[in-house]
Amino acid sequence: ATLDMRALQRQLGDRAEVPIEPPKQTRLLDACMEVPGVCMAAVPGAGGYDAIFCVTLSPEASRAVEDVWSAWDEMSVGPLLANQASGGVRILDIAAYPEIATRL
Repeated sequence: ATLDMRALQRQLGDRAEVPIEPPKQTRLLDACMEVPGVCMAAVPGAGGYDAIFCVTLSPEASRAVEDVWSAWDEMSVGPLLANQASGGVRILDIAAYPEIATRL
């Protein structure tokens, strides 16, 4: 789904003549997606050259992405790392949140 979304963003950018996912970032994101344990890599927001994100499933995958970035020589890449702090994905019982459940 992420790859389809990225392709559509590139198509939109081409038609609007706005670099939502510039070719340099496409190559970097494709390299990130090849790392085992990366489930998503894309350009956030309106795009441009200022940011990308990668969602990884393990500390090993995160380190491997950092390795890709540190070795990348086509453009400067500086990581701003964030980690999910709760220990993973949690499934919540929506009934415990009636103010939200009534809006769904």
